[in-house]
Amino acid sequence: MKHYDRLSGKFISDDSISPLKGERITNESLLGNLDKYILSVAGWRTVFAQSGNEDDFSSAVSDVDLVTSSICSAAFFEYLGKENPRILVGADARPTGTLLLDVVTRTFVSLGADVDNIFISSAPEIMAYSNDGFDGFFYISASHNPVGHNGLKFGRQGGVFGKKECDAVLTIFKKLLSSEDIIDRAIGWIEAVPMDKHRRVLLDHDLSKFRAMDYYMDFVLRTAGADSSFKIPFGIVAELNGSARSSSIDIPFLTRMGAKVWAVNAIPSQIDHEIVPEGDNLELCRRVLEERYSKDNDYILGYVPDNDGDRGNFV
Repeated sequence: MKHYDRLSGKFISDDSISPLKGERITNESLLGNLDKYILSVAGWRTVFAQSGNEDDFSSAVSDVDLVTSSICSAAFFEYLGKENPRILVGADARPTGTLLLDVVTRTFVSLGADVDNIFISSAPEIMAYSNDGFDGFFYISASHNPVGHNGLKFGRQGGVFGKKECDAVLTIFKKLLSSEDIIDRAIGWIEAVPMDKHRRVLLDHDLSKFRAMDYYMDFVLRTAGADSSFKIPFGIVAELNGSARSSSIDIPFLTRMGAKVWAVNAIPSQIDHEIVPEGDNLELCRRVLEERYSKDNDYILGYVPDNDGDRGNFV
């Protein structure tokens, strides 16, 4: 059964087939492949696009990287130290995020976690919602890096793990890698996931996503010290560059607050220019804002986020 995201219409997963392609993986190739990874508190990152090209818009990911992501998920699961932890998962809007998130979700379900999958979500959204009774969150993102990059980030209660916690997860990860049967185990987590439990996570996706957005909207108002009577009395150009913010609260929140909103590149993965929101990458927003202002001088502000939506710049 194929599952799609109601907000964007994007494909999430087919619970009846494996995301793996059957490529041969050995313990040696698994360990050798890790040389390309950066393992840090900012995330376990690499170019996940199968071509190895950091500017590749393809969604294809090699089986060895998918298996590595599964083992990373298992290390995080073990670190949490609970039999049935409640784990929140999501991804930014990079093309490789769908496959990576599918594998991570399958692994957590196979291991016995209670999983909420909110699919494409901004980093502040998943971090805020992780405070709502979750034991931890696992986020697929490479922030402002080029489109072919991606990363595995984890944390709990609103923040990513610090060095001490990341080092503890890394120790478990290395222990798992030393197991002779780890590849078979990871393939089992991915392919032999209990279908009824996995399907339930996917069927509940939309409800989980809407709950996350409601929580995030309330969080923003509380953080700003505002309430529902607060109004934005001007127009805003939201040049979202296909980022996760195009599937987050931006447009409904701003319009609810009374702002006029002119959205550009507001479809997830509709990445029109380089992701880092600086310099020439603000030029499209500037041009659109100038054009809108010439027709309606209520439009006085624009903004451009990076792909996970935790940073950006105003125009």
